[in-house]
Amino acid sequence: KTIHCESNDFNRYQEDIDKLVDRLEFVLQNDETILRQGFIECGEKADPYEIFAENIKALRPFHKKNIQTSLIQIEAVIRRLAIMNREMQTKGRRSIRKMRRFVTQEQLAMIEAQKKLMQARDIMDVARHE
Repeated sequence: KTIHCESNDFNRYQEDIDKLVDRLEFVLQNDETILRQGFIECGEKADPYEIFAENIKALRPFHKKNIQTSLIQIEAVIRRLAIMNREMQTKGRRSIRKMRRFVTQEQLAMIEAQKKLMQARDIMDVARHE
């Protein structure tokens, strides 16, 4: 393969990795408005599970005592889901940051290697013409 082809392959690889990371972000956070703001985690008390748990809590007084016990248990389960969801988003954000850092470092190394290659090629061209 020529250097130019390998460079194009690397650029395609970079684009594919960027798309993959974007898709991973969407898996962690389905709300595009939050992603557009540059976040993966929801704000405090903005997670759908947290909102759902608060709604159950607000509806509890309107039910009979025997149903309220079940609603308390359901609310507790949903609050645990909210905690797990937030932890998953936090860990995922860290992983994505590491992936982006790796790709950036890899790209910088490739650009530096290309510069060195071009300098070596220029030196060889000058030597050939002398």
